[in-house]
Amino acid sequence: MRVIFIALIAIAAAGCQDDSVREGTHAEASTSAAQPAASQPEQTIAQAPSVSSDEQQVAPVSRPGWKSALCAVESSGEEYRGPCDFLAERGGTFSVQMPGGNEAIAPGVANITVAVIAPGEAEVRGLTLDGINSRWGSAIRSQEDPACWLGSDFRVCAY
Repeated sequence: MRVIFIALIAIAAAGCQDDSVREGTHAEASTSAAQPAASQPEQTIAQAPSVSSDEQQVAPVSRPGWKSALCAVESSGEEYRGPCDFLAERGGTFSVQMPGGNEAIAPGVANITVAVIAPGEAEVRGLTLDGINSRWGSAIRSQEDPACWLGSDFRVCAY
């Protein structure tokens, strides 16, 4: 435990900006801490192709695996339509959140996961801003718009 704490202090002191170190394994942390800050490559964000809907631009995403997308989320009588971050997982499962993941994409919800359990069927969960995983319920894939999943009182679409 003391070694991990010391490694984290060394990383903080070096001013490390590498997300893989903050979210990675202990081995990655000790490797990055051993390198001088000047020798670490500067991160650049590739410009995402322009995608517009209603004149809105999709911002580039800098976290591995997440991509820029457009979302439409309806829940609790409120609707969000606009840019979002999209993470595709196995079997059609995906997650969406506001760009950067720091704001609510639905009332009180930071992240929504649509977990495909069978063709055309999914379980939907929301991670609240307080870190609580809440079950939204079952959803079916829309036949009119296959980018959308429809629940009894919600809709999640990712384009």
